[in-house]
Amino acid sequence: SAETAPLAISVRSQSKTLPYGEQIRLVGAAVLHIAETYNGVVVDLMARRAWTTTAWRAELSAAELSSKQTRLVIARKGRNTVRLRSRGNLKFGLPDLELDAPAERLRGAQDRLAAAQRRLMSTGKVGTPTGACQGKGYDGLCLRLTEE
Repeated sequence: SAETAPLAISVRSQSKTLPYGEQIRLVGAAVLHIAETYNGVVVDLMARRAWTTTAWRAELSAAELSSKQTRLVIARKGRNTVRLRSRGNLKFGLPDLELDAPAERLRGAQDRLAAAQRRLMSTGKVGTPTGACQGKGYDGLCLRLTEE
């Protein structure tokens, strides 16, 4: 498991974005080899996820990459506000997304961000973003959405 692994592997690549995320498979094969050789785990810093070598091999071998390549992160922004952020879209050459919403409307905000995420992955567009993200921690493009 990730908790007991003696080594964590993370490789950052400047590879060209290929259709269907194939660049993830290319770089991922090298990462898998390193992790298996040194009994480590694979750490995806963009999606904030750790993979065992068995799980990573299954991911790379699947007909399509799973939704685990991206992640939704929810953080409290204030007493009554939450900030939702996607993570991992940059691996596909797409911007991450950010949305602030009242805490009592969290479920609706999750549904809105998930719909925007699906639209982004299938068409490359999310509608009309309001600008760049306000959150910190992005190392690429991130688009801010408004709550509807």
